[in-house]
Amino acid sequence: MKFDSTPNALLDAVTADGSGSVMTLNGKGAVKIFIKSASVTTGANVVIYEQSPEGDWHAIHTEAVSTDGNQDVIYLPGPFLAIRPDIESRTDGTYTVSAIAG
Repeated sequence: MKFDSTPNALLDAVTADGSGSVMTLNGKGAVKIFIKSASVTTGANVVIYEQSPEGDWHAIHTEAVSTDGNQDVIYLPGPFLAIRPDIESRTDGTYTVSAIAG
C-alpha cells in the first residue's frame, strides 16, 4: 500500500486534554499515526477516533504514552471516513500527533 508522503499535523505541541484536527479520508484504506512527546513524567492517553457514516465518533485505538520521544508508528487498517486524535487523562507532557493516509 502506498501512503501519502507528507504527514498531516492533527495536534501540535498540546499541553492539555482535548481533541485535535479532523483528517478527512473519504474511504482511504489505512492510516499511520505518529506520536511525539516531550517533558513526560507520567503521561497521557492518545485516543484515535473514527467517524461513522452517521457522524458519530468512536474510539478505535488508545496509546498510553509514558516516556519522551517518538512513539511507535501506529498502523490502522481502513477504510475510514475521517479520524481525529484526542488527548485524554493527561497528567503532564507535550504531545504532537500527525498522520498519513494510504
